[in-house]
Amino acid sequence: MKIMGERAMGPYMEGLDDIRKTKIKEFCDAAEVKAKDKPKPVAPPPKAPSSGQKKTVTKKPALGAKKPAPPAAAPQEETAPPPKAPT
Repeated sequence: MKIMGERAMGPYMEGLDDIRKTKIKEFCDAAEVKAKDKPKPVAPPPKAPSSGQKKTVTKKPALGAKKPAPPAAAPQEETAPPPKAPT
C-alpha cells in the first residue's frame, strides 16, 4: 500500500471488515520500503557512420525456401524508323 498508494488499494479493501482494514493500515505504517527508483539510462547519441568502409548486410534465405523469380524485363517496343524527308 505504501508503494501503490491508498487510492489504488481502495477497491481491494472495500469488501474487508473494519478490523482487517485497521490491521492492514497498521502494517502499512510500520512497513519499511527498501526499493529505490532506478532512473532510466540516458541513451548515447547515435554514432555517425564512418566514411571509410561500408558493410552491406544480406539476408540469407530460409532453408527449403524457393528462390524468388527474377523480375521480368520490360518488353521493348519496336519503333519504326523515322520517315525520310522527300528530296
